[in-house]
Amino acid sequence: MGQAAAFVDRDAQDVPYYVRNFLSLIHCVLDRYGDLLSADEQQLIRRLDILDPNARRLYVRLICRKGPVFRCDRLDYPEIDVRRALDRLSLEGLLERRPELPLRDLLSMLTVAELKALLADLGASRLGRKLELVERLVEYESEFPLACYLDWCTPLRQCEMELFQLLFFGNDEQSLTDFILEEIGVVRHESYRIDAAQRLFDDRCTVEELRNLYRLGDESKAHIEQGENEALGVVRDALWESRTHPELERKRSRILNRIGHYFERRKAFDDALSAYARSGLPPARERRARILTKLADESGALRLCEAILRDPHDEFEERFGAQFGARIRGEKRRRPQVVPLRRLWLAHPPMWPVEEVAVRQLENEGWCAHYVENHLPNALFGLAFWDVIFHPLKGVFHHPFQFGPSDLFRPQFRAARATLVDERLREIEAGDVDRILCTYDAKHGIANALVNWRRLERDVIERALECIPGTHLCAIFDRLSRDLARNRSGFPDLLLLDPISPQYKFVEVKGMGDRLQIHQSRWMAHFIEHDIPAELLRIVWS
Repeated sequence: MGQAAAFVDRDAQDVPYYVRNFLSLIHCVLDRYGDLLSADEQQLIRRLDILDPNARRLYVRLICRKGPVFRCDRLDYPEIDVRRALDRLSLEGLLERRPELPLRDLLSMLTVAELKALLADLGASRLGRKLELVERLVEYESEFPLACYLDWCTPLRQCEMELFQLLFFGNDEQSLTDFILEEIGVVRHESYRIDAAQRLFDDRCTVEELRNLYRLGDESKAHIEQGENEALGVVRDALWESRTHPELERKRSRILNRIGHYFERRKAFDDALSAYARSGLPPARERRARILTKLADESGALRLCEAILRDPHDEFEERFGAQFGARIRGEKRRRPQVVPLRRLWLAHPPMWPVEEVAVRQLENEGWCAHYVENHLPNALFGLAFWDVIFHPLKGVFHHPFQFGPSDLFRPQFRAARATLVDERLREIEAGDVDRILCTYDAKHGIANALVNWRRLERDVIERALECIPGTHLCAIFDRLSRDLARNRSGFPDLLLLDPISPQYKFVEVKGMGDRLQIHQSRWMAHFIEHDIPAELLRIVWS
């Protein structure tokens, strides 16, 4: 299974793939982070390593499934003696049989037919949907022993399993599922060197603080969904102090921005300002400046704009500081660059999306119109800079299942690879774009955060490269590389190609009342600055 398999230093041919993956993960964690684990956590890994193979298979199956509670009679795996495995796991303290749970939760594990049969035994009505049947049975709680009808269990030590996965992946979004997807060929990952000396975590406090931030992030989402302002304020206060670890600080700031956005939308401006004021990530300072102007504190907003210009986080923030500060001072606004505009008049409202109407019209004019939006420019960049993206810099690759380096969508991506990026841009500007198609052929299907293979057609790439000059590609890639997180969106809807000429044009399609978004306007301005053919096509009707 590539690099992941290398973590298991023994013959594992008779071990099922999911157990082999699990052993890879825990052995890697023990090897790289053993000094951060407690004696009990280290012992748990050793116990799992020598556990009865039949019981270990069931344990891994359960922790990989959505649970945490399972019906024992529904556990059916050809390679596992389930009854014997359940007994062994209970004896080892790795599984609890019939843990105490609310009756509603237990009844929800029964099928509708089983619920109706149980109601029939009680002489109660069997009419209604599942939730109604469950609620009806809850009323009879004291009249039947549910254990006679149902056997359930839950795997134990799941907190430790979550810790091991966090140490391996460095985040809580990935899990053993990533091993499985690679094993069965759904996803293939690039091969790159993982520097064992470069650990994400150097102390246990950092690990626990990250786990706490993930918990606070989940709580903030739940409180926002429920509209619980007071509880959300408690989460905000728990995030008051900044963190020294950059990854923790980014996570903390993202949660604060989410909380600030929630309060701002509800016009709770004081609460919003207090959340944004503690965040170190955009658009916190921008949002504060806008809120202060609404509160008639223009001097405070102006001071924020000046602070932004002294130390901008990125291009977007710098432009905001200049433009919004000028507006507060009452300075005459620079006239925006005029985006080439044409109108397509219709006799009545279109029956199809405006993009489809535009494609039909433009193809009638002789163009080959392709709906590319963001995916094609990003994919061309991903292909052109593939080796740069996966260049083995220290500290950017931590496990075998990354779609790119950990800093791919951070401002320092380009600075960390300045020489490589500049050299590649010079090659592209000179017209050397053959590597794009060569990379497409060599890397097809391998995961890359910028390349959506399902939407990428080789012939479209080939025709696009025939029509788009290297100088134009270079101008697009140069802006992308400076801030992939922000600049990877905002591209026009359509790419028009005329291979015979050869000519090309980007076209953004808008219906009546639809305006260019800020990120779209900035790409249009970039196109104008570099003489890249682009226009706004507005569909209008009477």
